Amino acid sequence: MPRTVVPQPRQTQPRQTQPRQTQPRQTQPGQTQPGQTQSPRTGLPRRELPRRADELTRLIGRGLVEVVADAAGDDLDDLVVLLQLSRWLRQAGFEVTDRDDLRAACACLVELRARLLAVAGLDPAAEPVPLVAFDPRVALPSLVLYLGGLLVRGARQRGVAPAQLAEQACGSSYG
Repeated sequence: MPRTVVPQPRQTQPRQTQPRQTQPRQTQPGQTQPGQTQSPRTGLPRRELPRRADELTRLIGRGLVEVVADAAGDDLDDLVVLLQLSRWLRQAGFEVTDRDDLRAACACLVELRARLLAVAGLDPAAEPVPLVAFDPRVALPSLVLYLGGLLVRGARQRGVAPAQLAEQACGSSYG
């Protein structure tokens, strides 16, 4: 008859754990306080979104005037738009690698569209609505291209230069 071996349960001692010792964080100059967000690129506290949004709107308004003037009736060059968009985002304090910042930038461009429509006197129901892609990296360049065309159409409708229309929409002087 084969012998059956029954394993005996191991007797283990309860593990003794020490409470984790945590020390309060000391904030250095440039570090964020609780509730603030920190830029992943620079490590510095981010500026408030409303201030950055206004700055981005002004930069894009001014930049579109320059890009449209350089195109001189031709289609806007995608590469030029991408490079300018990257510059405008960085100048306004937006992180080009942060999706939340890019989504906020999309919201700024949609707001700029509403301003341009109002100032130009174009019927929002007759104006095409830009499709905003889920990925803001795709949506931003297409919104900028759309706004460039809207700026030209609006200026033509009002009988003014694109710079004047952008100035009225963004509330600052370009020149």
